[in-house]
Amino acid sequence: MEVQNEQREVVGSLEIIRRPWKNGQAWVMILNANRKPGSNSKPILNLAFRTWEQAEERIKQQIDAQTWWKEEKQKRSEQRKAYQHTLKVGDILCSSWGYDQTNVDFYQVINIPSKKSVTIRKIGLDMPRGEEGFMCGYSAVPIKDSFTGEPFTKRVTTGGSVKLTDYSYAWLWDGKEKYVSWYA
Repeated sequence: MEVQNEQREVVGSLEIIRRPWKNGQAWVMILNANRKPGSNSKPILNLAFRTWEQAEERIKQQIDAQTWWKEEKQKRSEQRKAYQHTLKVGDILCSSWGYDQTNVDFYQVINIPSKKSVTIRKIGLDMPRGEEGFMCGYSAVPIKDSFTGEPFTKRVTTGGSVKLTDYSYAWLWDGKEKYVSWYA
């Protein structure tokens, strides 16, 4: 395919621009066709190729990738809509988080308001063996029904976790002691 002048084409959500480049090389730019008018968004692809055949192969790869991405996005959306968690009232959730120290929080499921959400309350924890190293230990365990926080309702992700904050998630507790560390 030899291009003499600039050609523009929209395929799905891709705007493809073909133009001859220096020494007859092929130049291709691919943009998001759904971008806002007048926006100065970055191109998805902006390359020169030695031949038009190479350019067309790369365009085909980009179209195939875009098609695959849309199909995957649709599948994930359908999975999220169909997902129902298996948590029960009384289940214990564990959240381990922190940067310079490892914090562990436990939550107890107190209500199941829907197939996609749970109402939980923070519960206390115990360290029956106490400090095992310098400001750390492996013996944090929850104390069931020892509520320390107010109830709140959260959506359960398709992976079975509950997003508590931007930096912490809680999963079903595996029954094992958890590592914790702290600073004085």
